[in-house]
Amino acid sequence: MAPDSTSGSSWYRQAARCRQLAHEASSQELPPAAVEELRGMVSSSDALVQNAAVRALGIILRSTPEASSRESAVKALLEAVVIESHESPGLEAALKALSEVASHIEASHVRIAAAARSILSHGDEISTAALAAALSLLEQVVVPGDEEAATAASSRCHNADSVVRVAAVGLLSASASPGDDEALKMLADSNGAKLGSCADPDWPVRVAALRALGKLGLRHSSQARRVVVAAARDLRAEVRSAAAEALCNLSPQGDPSCVDVLCDLSNDRNDEVCCTALRSLGQVANKSDGSRPYAAVKACLDCLETGQLSLHRLAVQTATTLAGRNDPEVVKAVARGLESRDEEVRSQVSEKLLVAADGDDELVVAQLVRRVSDEQPPVRRAAVVALRQVVPKGNDAAVQLLASRAGSPAVEVRLAVLEALQHMAIRGDERATEAVIERLSDGEARVRVAAIRCLAIIAEQDSETAIVQVGLRLEDVDSTVRAAVAKAFPSMASPDSQKAWQCLTQCCRSLRPPPHRENIREAACWALARFAVRGSVQAISVICGTIDADYPQATVGALKALLQVAMRGDPAAIDGAAAALTHKDERTRHIALEVLEQLADRGSAQPASAAAATAFEGSWSGGVIKGRKIFWNCDDLITPLELKGKSTISTVCVDKAGREFHCWARLDAHGTLRWDFGDDWTRSDDVESTSLPALCGATLYPAESPSGYPAVTLPPQTAVSNELQTSDAHDGDTEGTDEIGDTYAVAAVAAHFKSKDAFVREVAVAALPRVAGKGCRLAVEVLLPLMQDESVSVRFAAVESLLAVARKGDRMAIDTLVVRLEDQECKKDPKHGTSQGTCVGIRAAKGLKQLVTTREELVDIAKSLKFTGPSIRGF
Repeated sequence: MAPDSTSGSSWYRQAARCRQLAHEASSQELPPAAVEELRGMVSSSDALVQNAAVRALGIILRSTPEASSRESAVKALLEAVVIESHESPGLEAALKALSEVASHIEASHVRIAAAARSILSHGDEISTAALAAALSLLEQVVVPGDEEAATAASSRCHNADSVVRVAAVGLLSASASPGDDEALKMLADSNGAKLGSCADPDWPVRVAALRALGKLGLRHSSQARRVVVAAARDLRAEVRSAAAEALCNLSPQGDPSCVDVLCDLSNDRNDEVCCTALRSLGQVANKSDGSRPYAAVKACLDCLETGQLSLHRLAVQTATTLAGRNDPEVVKAVARGLESRDEEVRSQVSEKLLVAADGDDELVVAQLVRRVSDEQPPVRRAAVVALRQVVPKGNDAAVQLLASRAGSPAVEVRLAVLEALQHMAIRGDERATEAVIERLSDGEARVRVAAIRCLAIIAEQDSETAIVQVGLRLEDVDSTVRAAVAKAFPSMASPDSQKAWQCLTQCCRSLRPPPHRENIREAACWALARFAVRGSVQAISVICGTIDADYPQATVGALKALLQVAMRGDPAAIDGAAAALTHKDERTRHIALEVLEQLADRGSAQPASAAAATAFEGSWSGGVIKGRKIFWNCDDLITPLELKGKSTISTVCVDKAGREFHCWARLDAHGTLRWDFGDDWTRSDDVESTSLPALCGATLYPAESPSGYPAVTLPPQTAVSNELQTSDAHDGDTEGTDEIGDTYAVAAVAAHFKSKDAFVREVAVAALPRVAGKGCRLAVEVLLPLMQDESVSVRFAAVESLLAVARKGDRMAIDTLVVRLEDQECKKDPKHGTSQGTCVGIRAAKGLKQLVTTREELVDIAKSLKFTGPSIRGF
């Protein structure tokens, strides 16, 4: 034995050293010297040091792959089990350490077995805990048929301590030969001793005895079976579980008495007992003649009704093992789970059906389809999910049964059937398509929507019948149905389908009596926007033909559709959007302004109006703020805003009764717009663009955008300040400057400057900065005549637009504004006819400050002014 290297240290230091070496052994391989050091501590006279050393050696055995170190550790532990006195301190710990690793050190089994036998020979001199540890250690290394070990185990089976008896029974089961009469008699308590048998007063001993009986007993041993059957009625669940496990080994195949016991145990109140009984039933319940084990199958199916959810899958597996796949009784029992009140039970039906049957089995399909028509919504939903997960797509029986139920009297059933058909039928299935087309004329709007969505998936591509029938739903009175058609059309028809073009063109030109005419045209525009390829000349022509001064809702739909179809700078699209500027509806004119801004091809230049952005500009949770307008997400409302300082705005809302409501909002430090009526707006996630909200309630697609349809995308936001700002870029002479902006769009907008209606001229002037960039010479030139317009509102708009498009130092713009300085006319209140705000001359004077390049130039302008008392208009 190696010398004790720490013999001069205190017991505390030695124990700490053992813990340190154990920690190092768990993470790295120890050198042989460290093992020898622990080996020396095993012989320490201090019990604490010895125990610590033994535990450290056990850790080394479990974690060190190096053979020499493991061999040294085994030797050290074997030395610790040498009995010098009945108070050997590290004996129990050494035995347990060896027992834990005995299965990994087969080369040392002989020496370990000898050491364990030596311990058992000193049974009166050691503690019961050490005795139990020695029995358990010998169980790990003994081989069956070892009579000496079996005798030693039998002599300890009557020990007064239950822990020793459990270990002794375990050793007996490992050492005795299968069918050993003496061992079986003792375990079965044939001699009435009880201790160490299946009749032991302590339940752990009974559990160990039953397991030993199941291991050593033979299937023809009727005595052993009787003992186990009796134990199946034990009050302890652990004992009943061990009895069920033992019957699996002792019962002849299909033995009625044993099967009956296992059937009873499969419905035990304890889940572990049920689980063990079900496993045993699957092994022994099959009859030798191949007939159906009805009792065992029924017990498994009863477990589905009464057992815990965790047992259901095992019960189905066992029933399928006994009855075979696709068994009608098993399939029906599993399908009944769809009717359970427990949602988790319903959700697991699909998994259990796949265990019990094939997905294309006719009974499986019939059971699921029948429950798709159930009157309870949870059952229908679960059946649809199970049908999709279990039955293969395109199954003829499933499609036929579902199609026959598509006309069910119950609305909810029709919806469930259509949803199931959407997942089950393959594209082009004629039976399913015919059944779904019939639902397009259903009296319930939700069913018509579901039918349209289903046809988009299952109808044959470019099927003229399906296209015509779905296209007719654009004339539906319900807005959600029309919206569903618009979304479904691209999936049903290819862009070159003449029948699709014919349907959409006719609807865009619908002459149905109002208000249906406008609804139909709007829905057709949106369907066309999704259906046509971008840049389609035919689509743009049809959409522009829908823009009509008498139909604001249809016009708005057409304007938004133009953004989805037309390319930037498309002349036909620009002409169509510019035509909407003459619309009588103010909301429509505002949308036309936004669309023109998107369609104009300015190259890389921002629109001139972008310089007038505020800190409030952008898309919010309650609407869009663009320039001086608020586009609300509700009630088709657009209101003007007024800046009240750096972080506050105010507006006036008008309800349907014509009543005005003044409200204001404050932009707080966290970027939240807080309204005085309690609503809080936050910025949308898309910080790079803003989107117009839905201005028509007939077009809703909540899954795609707050507006329902593809939103109108505005250009990227520019850097803004808290107050209105104008660009100071591009100083210097403007002579020879290239055109900045879309010349065609400028001309299209300027064509309305000669309109007889002042509101048309005003909105056309306001549109000019949207299509032109800063410094566009053509835009400046076309604005000059409007400076002398007879309408003061037009002149005000012309001054604002000129300031937006002209660059700093633009001589033509400066000279024009100088002339306007004598214009003293103010805007009139439309209701009362009184003057409001500043006059045109004051606004021109403020604008001159933005355009002149030097203060001296501004002074010269002021000195040259000579007011001679002209008319208030200044000309």
